[in-house]
Amino acid sequence: MSTATAIANPNLAFIKYWGNRDNDLRLPSNGSISMNLDGLFTRTTVSFQPSLPFDELIINGRETTGRGLDRISYILDLVREMAKINFKAEVMS
Repeated sequence: MSTATAIANPNLAFIKYWGNRDNDLRLPSNGSISMNLDGLFTRTTVSFQPSLPFDELIINGRETTGRGLDRISYILDLVREMAKINFKAEVMS
């Protein structure tokens, strides 16, 4: 089992980007100006587990399915390919 946890502060955009140059990876076509808020944060843990039959996404204690899970699974597939991991993951945020 491989597990990693990240903490991120909220980000407020003053000047937003106008579209993506890569929709699959969600890379912006131009830069933006923004700031992070101190004191507020999101903690997300990703755990690759051999016992999981499929990816799981849990946000605020509730399992998420559908499009939200599909988007996460797509990114996890890229990570699995690069890291040579075949296990499904539990994502808790």
